[in-house]
Amino acid sequence: MNEQLLLSATRQHELTETAEKANHLKDEFLTTTLSHELRTPLTSFALPELNCPPELDGLRVLVVDDEADTCELLQVILEGCGARVKTASSAAAALEAVAEEVFEF
Repeated sequence: MNEQLLLSATRQHELTETAEKANHLKDEFLTTTLSHELRTPLTSFALPELNCPPELDGLRVLVVDDEADTCELLQVILEGCGARVKTASSAAAALEAVAEEVFEF
């Protein structure tokens, strides 16, 4: 009887270890996969057709936001409408950009 309990406890321990390893691998996989997907540039995704106002074509635009993803999204959309876009991640960077180039918006 003691031998059966020992085998049962050993098996339970092995199953617990296996489950913990599987859980760790799942978390690692999801973290790696999500990190990779989140870093994929927006330009590599198929964008829906944009209904662009003709006034954007050729317009020089400065996008300022401290979130890189927001800058990238706006840049992709505006460039998809024909605008020439530069991004800045801070007010200081925006002032530098304005000193170097004229923006219409």
